[in-house]
Amino acid sequence: MGVIFDILGAVVIGTIVLMTIITSILNFQEFHYNIRTMITMAESGEKIVEMFDKHYLSNIERIDWISPSKIYLKGKLDLTEVDSIIVEIGKTKQDFGYPVSIKVVNMANNSVDTNLLPLLVSDTLAFTFYDINMNVVTSNDSLSSIRNIRVNFNFIEKGWERKEGEKKVITHPVSFWKCFKTIYINSLSN
Repeated sequence: MGVIFDILGAVVIGTIVLMTIITSILNFQEFHYNIRTMITMAESGEKIVEMFDKHYLSNIERIDWISPSKIYLKGKLDLTEVDSIIVEIGKTKQDFGYPVSIKVVNMANNSVDTNLLPLLVSDTLAFTFYDINMNVVTSNDSLSSIRNIRVNFNFIEKGWERKEGEKKVITHPVSFWKCFKTIYINSLSN
């Protein structure tokens, strides 16, 4: 009888040890997946900020229209004059976030290039505009007074799903400011 209890005890303890090991492995995989996703989002966020800073917002000559989720700009890209640069956050959710797109319209060769950013954002209100005194500009009637923009992207990505249908979301906030130097310099010469 004592041998049967010893065997049952060994089976129960062995099962507990195996379950602990399997749970630890799954927790480690979840942790690793989520950390890797966060690192990828951080790297992508840095590249996107650099892309905005050095490419799309660097040589802006005029702002044609603003809203918290869309901007129409006129300027140069890689020393080529373009008619419009449109940065827009989509109004419809894709899975769990809103896509950010950049359209470059060039009427000289009738081309429209659309670039989708590789990450989704959690909110459609990303752009805040400021005048020279750092007052918020919200009206399209005051476009000529805009000198700065603050961009707030809260990037989101799917995390590890433990259960079917469970949505774990990882967020990575990115915020940056950009001064429209060309507009400022042109306003000084007028």
